[in-house]
Parts: sequence; C-alpha cells; structure tokens
Amino acid sequence: MPLLKFDVGKVFQSLVGQSEATIRAMAKTAEAVAPVVLWIEEIEKSAAGSQSSGNSDSGTTARVMATLLTWMQETTKPIFFFATCNNVDAMPPELYRKGRFTEIWGVSEPDSAERAEIWSIKLKAVRPQGYGSAYDYKALVDASFMYTGAEIEVAVENAMFDAFDDGREFETSDLVNAINEMKGQYITSKTQIDRTRDWMKKKVRMVSETELLSADEQTIRDGWNDIREIREE
Repeated sequence: MPLLKFDVGKVFQSLVGQSEATIRAMAKTAEAVAPVVLWIEEIEKSAAGSQSSGNSDSGTTARVMATLLTWMQETTKPIFFFATCNNVDAMPPELYRKGRFTEIWGVSEPDSAERAEIWSIKLKAVRPQGYGSAYDYKALVDASFMYTGAEIEVAVENAMFDAFDDGREFETSDLVNAINEMKGQYITSKTQIDRTRDWMKKKVRMVSETELLSADEQTIRDGWNDIREIREE
C-alpha cells in the first residue's frame, strides 16, 4: 500500500477556521487514495498545547486535534493509521485509547540480534559490494550495547571519516572506537528514558520479547564508566 506522511505542522493556518478546513481536506485526500498507510510522526508534538489551547490560540489546536481524532475513529475507509511518539508524557489520554489505535507498542533499545541486523543494514548501505562480510559483527554488537539504530548509523559515518582521514578503508576497530567515543542517549537522557521504559512496561505491549533488562544489563546502564570498564575486561 502507498505511504502518506502527515505533517500536522502544515495544517495550521493564519485565518480563523482555515486550519480545521485544511485537516478535513487532508482526510478527504487520504480517503480518496485508500487503501493507504497514514504515518503521523511524533504525534505528541501535534497534540501538545491542546489542553491549554483555549488560552493560547483561541482553541485552534484543540479543534484541529478533535477533528483528527474523530475522523480516525469514524472513517470507514481502509486507512491504516501509524504514529510514532518519543515523549509519552506529552500525550493526552484520549489520543491512545482503543478505537483510535488498535494497539500501542513499546520500542526499547535493540537487543543483540536486532543490533546485528542494524549493523548489517548500515554497512551494506555504504559498502554494498561485499565489504559487509569483512567486519566482526560480534565485536560490533558487544560494543554497541544499549545503542539505538540512529546512533549506530552515526558511528559508521564517524568511522568512515576517521579512516579516510588516514587514507585507508575503515575496519571493525574504527567502528568500535567510534562507538566507544560516543555517549549514547541512554546516558545523556537516562532519567527520561527510564521513565518512558517504566511507562511502557505498565501500559503497552513491547515489540521485543526481552522487555525487561537482566540484573547485569541494569548494572551496565548505571553509568558510562561502568560500561567502559566492562568492555576493557
């Protein structure tokens, strides 16, 4: 099915009533091309301010979100709604109740098998002609414990830059060094990530079966110094 990306930021217009008309036009477009997948990225940012909308923008945000949510629940067209969210604290409860989304999934940091697949995808993207088999994936998986796919992608880019600066092809050691030099988001945003993890554990289904960390993994998450000491050992 085709994929439509819905940018809620483009809905809001300067004239009174124009924002609501824009979102209704979007709904008609999606229904016209159905069956279709409608992707709403970072949906919590779209809903931010809806609770205080009456005091901040004369209720425009609240009316826009009400129009969107009502349409999501009542449309009979074959539209698969798919939304992503980073900050669960900013989501109003009515946004994720049953009837608007069939299921809500929690996505935590990738496990070892998922990290191996991510490394393979990212390396084949930059070295599609057989170089992917030249890397030690076990070393890469171990070094990237608790890192996200986006951080692994940046590590590949940094390793390439470092190696090219020396006039050579990048190797596994360059990738490992790039990861070791990077402080992952699980360290820089530890408090928020822990809070989100606890929320997911209590309220949603997890994508990966390993939804809880083992005692050893929890110890590793406590600080960057602990991680480096364990890696050196």
